Amino acid sequence: MVARKFSDKLSVQAALSISHQNSVPGYYAQKDTTTYAFSEEKFDLFAVSVCARYKLTRGTSFIIDYDQPLTRFATNNPNPNFAFGFEFNTSGHAFQLFAGNYIGLNPQQNSLYNTNNPFGFTQSGGTKVPGGQFCIGFNITRLWNF
Repeated sequence: MVARKFSDKLSVQAALSISHQNSVPGYYAQKDTTTYAFSEEKFDLFAVSVCARYKLTRGTSFIIDYDQPLTRFATNNPNPNFAFGFEFNTSGHAFQLFAGNYIGLNPQQNSLYNTNNPFGFTQSGGTKVPGGQFCIGFNITRLWNF
């Protein structure tokens, strides 16, 4: 991870990740008398993430995150994640309310299997794929001030 605080209000972080799955979807094919196993996905997935936080007031911040899987599979390539939200701080807690297109809690599973598309696009055959399928999330963090 690489992070930088550009000013009292703006902080940015970038990270590379490698996820390994021991079991991936695949299929068997017969050629002559030999059976071959083919993996539809790879065992290792590389991804990059960029996030930022901008303080609007002393206790309120705007947060934004973008996660892009870099590894390409033969089929079922995962979609990137785009998330945005607000963070509210009190003396003892931090509350985050956000919307993003990742469904699960595990980032590695999300990077491998995300089917929600944040942005619409047109496939090479002319088929339009809609975007904007977002989920709402909420985090509460206890702040300890010793």
